[in-house]
Amino acid sequence: MNKKAICTLTLALSLSLTSAVLASNVNKERIFGSDRYETSAKICDSEFANNAEVAFMVSGENFPDALCTSPLAKKYNAPILLTSKNELNSNVKERLIKLNVKKVFIIGGNGSVSKNVEDEIKALNIEVERISGTTRYGTSVKIAEKMDESYEVVVTTSSLFADALSIAPIAAMKSMPILLVNKNNIPKETEEFIKNHNVDKVYLIGGPGVITDAVKNKLPNVERLYGNTRYETNINIINHFRDELDLSKSILASGENFPDALSGSMLAAINKTPLVLLNDNPGKATDDFLKGNNDGLKEITILGGLSGVSEDAYSYAIGEKARPQEILASLSESEIKNYVENGWNFIIKSAVGLNKDILKHDDEVIINDTYYHELKDEYSTREGLLSLLNKNFSKEYSSKLINSLYYEKVNGKYYIVIGEPGMAFQLSKSKIIDKKVQGNKLYITWSGYSEYDEQYPSTKAVLKFENGKVVVDYYEELSEVGGVAR
Repeated sequence: MNKKAICTLTLALSLSLTSAVLASNVNKERIFGSDRYETSAKICDSEFANNAEVAFMVSGENFPDALCTSPLAKKYNAPILLTSKNELNSNVKERLIKLNVKKVFIIGGNGSVSKNVEDEIKALNIEVERISGTTRYGTSVKIAEKMDESYEVVVTTSSLFADALSIAPIAAMKSMPILLVNKNNIPKETEEFIKNHNVDKVYLIGGPGVITDAVKNKLPNVERLYGNTRYETNINIINHFRDELDLSKSILASGENFPDALSGSMLAAINKTPLVLLNDNPGKATDDFLKGNNDGLKEITILGGLSGVSEDAYSYAIGEKARPQEILASLSESEIKNYVENGWNFIIKSAVGLNKDILKHDDEVIINDTYYHELKDEYSTREGLLSLLNKNFSKEYSSKLINSLYYEKVNGKYYIVIGEPGMAFQLSKSKIIDKKVQGNKLYITWSGYSEYDEQYPSTKAVLKFENGKVVVDYYEELSEVGGVAR
């Protein structure tokens, strides 16, 4: 009788990281609140500590009307604050009072910011002016008409926020209005504004998949700025205008959602700072920019909480820390085998105090035709055993394993399933025939032999990078241990 149990030695992950290190004299600050509204208020605090006669109020729920606000806000050197549709956030209200704001521009119609919010602001003895068109395109034109005359404009899509936010601080710095278009056509009001204001230079933001060449060809003296992703577009815009920016500072905001970057666009514009959109894996362009800019960097401001920009995101980008994908992709075949084998052997050795090779019949009991071995006292509770499983298996997989491998109490002692009769697949005799990394998981398929050198059907496993280490997230061969699928 042989046991379907797996063994190996413990393997510690070691990975040589790149040499880029954040200089010790860099001032790193995170500005965030409990939600997007409080975050916008705290961003306001960072630049407008004492007084601001004018403030802009935009929707924190829908982005189209708000996207074009930054250039006009810069004209007034005014903060951009977020509101929900129907109620003025208490933190935002406090800032209006604290800054002694005299006038608020509300951007968008009642569908974006309700009359109730308008009335709440008026009740503070603050003048309110609403800037709104019948469509998002009309709103962008209405905002542009409030600005000083400019012969350069930005044109971007109304359907995606990232492109507009990438150019917003630069458009604000250069007093260029931001106008919105459809993918396939230019709305009448946008076309008329460009014609009537003698625009002789257009920066078109976004590639042909976002705004077609048919639209591009209708614009005067157009220069298209874009990349293959929102993050590459963001960096290409920054690099295009880098001579006009203060690269000793960087402002980082999530590229996955709009509120923090929108509120922070004025912070970037006033300080002539690049606004870098970030997630945990934004791509080579972002990595190269941040690494290349690292030596001269003096200040980093991260906008938003950890759910927007994680603590690791910047460290990943400059090479201080390897990304999970990089770690998993770097694993050799022998390392992968060791991770998978080690998980189960660690349970046998730690929880039962035995090595697979010395299991004896008198150490086991048979319950309903399933083989169990006695657990050490410290692992004879569910919590104790789950803690042990978590050392080598993902949290999700540990929960599945414990429900099927969990022990029985016999004569006052606890026993765990660790094997049953059957042909055992031998990883030491196997070969990886397929592997791929997706996110923080590595999917593996092996072909090989049993311990009796019989050809074995392919088997699968999944490794996961979780809580700073590589763990097993699934192993097909464990699916039959104890006769319970998992």
